[in-house]
Amino acid sequence: MKTISERWELAALAGLLVYQSIVYGIVMRGYLHVSVVLLPWLIGTQGYRLYETIHIGYPPGWLWFNAWLLRPLPDDVLRVRLVTIIIAGIMIVLVWRLARNWWGRPAGLVAAGLVAAWGPVMLEYFLYFELALGLLALVALALWHQHTSDRRRQWPIAAGVAIGLAILVKQHALAIAGVYLIWRLAGLDWRGALTDSARFISGVVQPFVPVVIVLAGQGVLGHGLHLMTGFNASYFETAAQVLDARELLLLAVWLLFVPPFVFHAIRQREGWRGQDILLLGLLVALFVPAYPRYGRFHLVGALPFAALISAGGFALLSVHRSAWLRRGAALALAGLLAVGILLPFYYRLRLGPVETQYAALIPLAEWVREQAAIAPGDRVWILPDIDATGNFYRLVDAPPPRHYAQTYPWIIGDPDLQAIILAGLAAEPPAYVVRIDDLRFQVDAALWQFVDANYAPVAQTTLPNALNHITLFARVNTAGEAPP
Repeated sequence: MKTISERWELAALAGLLVYQSIVYGIVMRGYLHVSVVLLPWLIGTQGYRLYETIHIGYPPGWLWFNAWLLRPLPDDVLRVRLVTIIIAGIMIVLVWRLARNWWGRPAGLVAAGLVAAWGPVMLEYFLYFELALGLLALVALALWHQHTSDRRRQWPIAAGVAIGLAILVKQHALAIAGVYLIWRLAGLDWRGALTDSARFISGVVQPFVPVVIVLAGQGVLGHGLHLMTGFNASYFETAAQVLDARELLLLAVWLLFVPPFVFHAIRQREGWRGQDILLLGLLVALFVPAYPRYGRFHLVGALPFAALISAGGFALLSVHRSAWLRRGAALALAGLLAVGILLPFYYRLRLGPVETQYAALIPLAEWVREQAAIAPGDRVWILPDIDATGNFYRLVDAPPPRHYAQTYPWIIGDPDLQAIILAGLAAEPPAYVVRIDDLRFQVDAALWQFVDANYAPVAQTTLPNALNHITLFARVNTAGEAPP
């Protein structure tokens, strides 16, 4: 039978789950990336196949999962908000349980509270790749966070499977696998370390077997590997974007309790066999996705680990012999939770209730439908085709060019891919082209030459949102005239 304190603890945990559900479901404004709207829809559209006619540098795991979600949950906004709530809820429960077991009940609620409060601050993009990375890395941690003799041999394998799935979500998860191997070897138990490492690696490999079989059977394995590896080199060269002073300040506040935990963990050499050093390594590994193009949402995978470490740091300070330090830690924690809770409401009040990269495209799709005689099977093309515009195809319910790729310089600048795109355009030219006039400078010259030679403007409009001036082009006939 549960004690009164246990009931209060569970009530507080339930309150956190309800709070995060309200914030993610109603309060929070956020981005709907093409990876959770356009690409899942395109994968299920006849004539399109990942790495064959969909040229994208992401691994297939998360894209396939979101394509599967699209069937029972076709409403884009409902789907991404609901699944985000579910994943965030699982994270809250897991960090509560782990922190509670390691440092006591107060630490469990601190960790859960920090995930609930700071999740909406960090997760600017609903259901983005890093959210899955954080969940899978947290599952692996729950399965295997110590390497003493009483641990069962299947835990390294199970943790490896979770990390293998994470790599299929995003390549950056390779850093997580590296952290596990380094952590296990740091215990200086060489025979056990090698055995556990072999088990862990065998687990990592297992999710890849069916994926390789499927891609090889479709004849796209080689091109897919190129897109996921070497092709992305240009991204690292041209897409660098660093964080500004305000972001640095926000991160410093978010990680306020990390330094005391670091100081304690490094001094406890015997503790390297347990979770402390592993937590720090995983936190660093889950910061890797923020390179080279910083975005706060890239750090959402680190959220549960920052919460666990912060709960451990607070637990250390709360029992310190200095009363001033204990009081200061309590006030700092209250401030940290307050900042996390207030920021999403501030963003909503200041910027409004908008699903960015989605809501602004709805009136555009409606206008194009009114102006263009789009027949079943007709293709359209929006330029530039970037994160801010790509979901247009889903909303207008018309497919993009047969060979789909975004038009960012580091993507369309690849000569081999550009040749594939242009050949596909020449063989099956879209019926209409939609140009975002204010972003025309982002359109590659070779692509615009194709449009200029084969299309004529037929309508223009100005939308009361960030897209602003729009021009609609129709393909010209053999006489060089656009259709009426």
